[in-house]
Amino acid sequence: MMLAASMAAALAWMAAWSPAHAGPDIPRERIRRAFQLPPVPFEGELSFQAAGEKVSLFMISSGPRGVYRRDLMGPEGAARSVVGDGEREWIFDGTRRRVWIGTHQPAIVPAAALFQPQTSDQLSLSTGSPVAGRPSSLIEVRSREGQLRQRIWIDEEHGVALRGEAFAPDGGLGWSWRFKRVSFGRRRAAESFEFRPSSAAIVSDRLQADDSQQRQAVERTGLQPRKPKWLPSGYYLESVGVMAHGRKSIIHYRFSDGATMLSLFQCPPRVRLKFGPKGGRRLRLSNGSATLSWSESGPVLGWSDLGFKFVLVGRLDAEGLRRVAESVQ
Repeated sequence: MMLAASMAAALAWMAAWSPAHAGPDIPRERIRRAFQLPPVPFEGELSFQAAGEKVSLFMISSGPRGVYRRDLMGPEGAARSVVGDGEREWIFDGTRRRVWIGTHQPAIVPAAALFQPQTSDQLSLSTGSPVAGRPSSLIEVRSREGQLRQRIWIDEEHGVALRGEAFAPDGGLGWSWRFKRVSFGRRRAAESFEFRPSSAAIVSDRLQADDSQQRQAVERTGLQPRKPKWLPSGYYLESVGVMAHGRKSIIHYRFSDGATMLSLFQCPPRVRLKFGPKGGRRLRLSNGSATLSWSESGPVLGWSDLGFKFVLVGRLDAEGLRRVAESVQ
């Protein structure tokens, strides 16, 4: 009797935690953990594609103590590498012999694939189709009005995100990514997660602007530069330029991770930039509020602060855009 009762209790517990009976917080917690590094060594090959753009291929691996490596592949091997050694993040472009140093930010996928749902989003959990030959769970994320925003496939055994899709407000696919192959438990050599720049490499902080570009931007616009103090993993400040907008001038900061671009426009007050935004909604910031909409280049976040108007455009989720915006000083 006791054994039968114990088995019945166990079966009831399993049913209560199955996807069909999952509580409202279970999918949200699974998404939060899905983009963290797994507790076992990991290797995978990931493809990423934004609508209308070419496919980018990444080789990704992680090891103990939060170390990680992402190689953006080119025709002749790794074109750009991101190495997190447990203390710092190194971004290496071998063709340009450039190295950028940033904050250690362990994540299993490139920044454009990261996703955290908003508080008002509605989440559903079901059984997903296999990804890279592995059983998965599917989480769909919809707005309060029922608009599909994201689909995420999560590995059943290790809880790692294996595939994702992001949708525009008109229902079109904004970008997608998936692991083509994955393996767990195979330990890579420790040297794979170490990086030492050569004496010939130019090393700089990933938020540092080119002195001549920034000086010219100040002279042409008369604006005091305001840049973010935080960037997603793999991104660095690529250039600082100036755009004419009627009788006004705008500073344009371009950030890149090799596969996608992130643009910040610093504008004089009362300047309006038109990117063809669709489906605008309010997003709360620590320093006020912003408008989140969509353009052909991806999500657009606009806000006013520090006496300027700012517009941020890039293929990041709302949480990533918010963190960049709040760090602008």
